[in-house]
Amino acid sequence: MEYEIASLRYLDALNSQKLLLTPSTIIVDNTLGYKKIGALEDVYITVNNNVRKANVGLYVKGEKAVISLEKEVKISRVEEILTEVFPKNSKFIDDTKTIEKITHYLAPENAEKLKAIGGESGLKNFLAKYKDAPCGNCKDAGRQIFGGRTIDEMLENYVEAAHTFRNRPDLWKKIEEGALSSNAAMREGTQHMLSTFKKNPKKYTPENIEHLDMKFEKGLDDICANCRYDVKFKEGQKPLFEEFKSYNTETWSKIANDKGFIKQFESYLQKVNKIEDLAYMINSNKANINEVKQAFKELFKNRKDELFEIIRKNRNLSESLDIDNISDLTSEKISDIVELIIKTP
Repeated sequence: MEYEIASLRYLDALNSQKLLLTPSTIIVDNTLGYKKIGALEDVYITVNNNVRKANVGLYVKGEKAVISLEKEVKISRVEEILTEVFPKNSKFIDDTKTIEKITHYLAPENAEKLKAIGGESGLKNFLAKYKDAPCGNCKDAGRQIFGGRTIDEMLENYVEAAHTFRNRPDLWKKIEEGALSSNAAMREGTQHMLSTFKKNPKKYTPENIEHLDMKFEKGLDDICANCRYDVKFKEGQKPLFEEFKSYNTETWSKIANDKGFIKQFESYLQKVNKIEDLAYMINSNKANINEVKQAFKELFKNRKDELFEIIRKNRNLSESLDIDNISDLTSEKISDIVELIIKTP
């Protein structure tokens, strides 16, 4: 160990000549708790009986000194992970963005973030779940439901959320269930939510969120016993509820006749005191916001009597909207409601 430190100390005197690390050198992946004191370039090292040239960092903790392989050799570990998870002919194996993102999270400075998803085991589990995702080299491959969202982007969403909510296991469990679901639509919906979280970190903090993906409390009429909401913020936040929908244009065009969608919407109308307490966060990469607004207007048109009754029975909501009679639910009023609830991240 003294040899390596001496090598670093006298690197300039040695005119930066290539050095040989002895078999006794301790090489670690996780340098958490160590202090980096320097680096060596063009060091020859044996990895799986193959001699490779690499850059290494030298770290100390107390009197103990260790070496950690820098990015160039870390990529070999990335290759091992990718070939373990994906078949040999998979586009993921040589996809630049995927390799870079995995390399990033294997780096020592991101050890805590990787730990939040269960370490390398959690990383491999995530990759295995997203074999159907698009990637930079995949061209038209990958499920279209992801709307062009690539695996490297989704991995980042997942890891960053895990780290953010590491002290809120109740919230992280819900995120993890959605992100690792066998249902591609569920995974995409969760990714849409996590992408929004990442864009607005000050809004979506563990302190601001009360619940994720929970059943509505039983209302007076028990409109929908199994309907769920996506995000409920703590009292005093605006909005109070957010519903994330990553629908394409075709799916939005069908909501006016979709019983499940309608029942969930009615559940929201039963719970909020003001319409500003509700926001539908749409994916504008998959559908134009004006098309979504028109779809909601069609829903109100088709279910006007039914929706009016829900609003009327919720006195706080009806008073805030100034709706006492069905004649008050005019086209202009409906447009105002729709404008308030349809949002983009």
